Amino acid sequence: MKYSNIVFLISSKTLIGVLESQVFKFANHIAINYDFKVKVVLCGDEIFFDKNSYSNKLEFHYLNKTIFIQEIKKCKVYIRTIDLFLKKYLQLKIQKNYLIYDFRALLFVESFSRRRNYLVSTLIFMLEMTTYLLANQVSCVSENLKNSLLKFFKLYKNIHVFPCLVSGPKLTKKSTRSSESMDYNFVYLGSISEWQKFDKAVNLYKDYSKNNNSSFTVITKDKQKALQILKKKGVVGKILSLNNNEVLNELKKYDFGFLLRDVNLLNHVASPIKFLEYLACGVIPIMNIGIGDYSKDALSNNIAIVLKNNKKLIKSDLSKLFNDTSYFSRVNNYYKSFDYDENVKRHPLIN
Repeated sequence: MKYSNIVFLISSKTLIGVLESQVFKFANHIAINYDFKVKVVLCGDEIFFDKNSYSNKLEFHYLNKTIFIQEIKKCKVYIRTIDLFLKKYLQLKIQKNYLIYDFRALLFVESFSRRRNYLVSTLIFMLEMTTYLLANQVSCVSENLKNSLLKFFKLYKNIHVFPCLVSGPKLTKKSTRSSESMDYNFVYLGSISEWQKFDKAVNLYKDYSKNNNSSFTVITKDKQKALQILKKKGVVGKILSLNNNEVLNELKKYDFGFLLRDVNLLNHVASPIKFLEYLACGVIPIMNIGIGDYSKDALSNNIAIVLKNNKKLIKSDLSKLFNDTSYFSRVNNYYKSFDYDENVKRHPLIN
């Protein structure tokens, strides 16, 4: 069956930053560039966002308020939350819709890492596997996650990998500087949640700044929490709260950016958009092993500072990569595979 309508069926409880950067931009891009009628249908309470920043070709609705489930017929339907998929599955299938489920993580692994409850994790595993089996098409955010889905759920499916992508900015090339008088500008982008390892980033910067002139900027919505941690650790830094478009312009001012995670299965299958945002804006990532597909990519392409033990930053290592004349060429070649237009073109919503 040929489909001319696409519906993004999304929980309004999803973080607004995620909605704007990963869902609304994606839907807007399709609405502008392809011959589909595209609707974003939010399920739950109304939320505030600037509809005027999106094309008038993209429709926004609230389920059971401005649109009803019976009106979603013969569409390709994109869903990314299991409860929503399973609750609406029968109604959507009766209406002859083609269902695409997008795995963002392994929820049963995430649940166990937080609660250590085998019963709850097993239940979530069964729900995830049911979703995997029922969906017409499955997508996910990384090759590592794809391999894990095939390993845990056993039944083979043609899983499409669609990583978190950065739309808009062209790669920024930084000019080299004399290493003798090098003052590097460091940045941390993201929330202050424990799993994002802000504490570890602050410790690394603090240790480095003892013997080197440098600056530290934190871009986060959790300004108060970030300030408390900086004060506690005796680190001087600037704290900014910016929207998504402002972030990409601001990042161009910095040399190195922190991206740290625990080494576990949860982070092994992740696709943190921060990595590509840093690269797009000319910021060299400082990261550890075990972060999605990116740690391995960073090592094999030599495009980031990859810490194997998270102990300290060495100025000579930073300067060597920063002043590497072939660095931009390597990043440019690597980044081509994450071209927004080309990746959208291959997505099962389009094909």
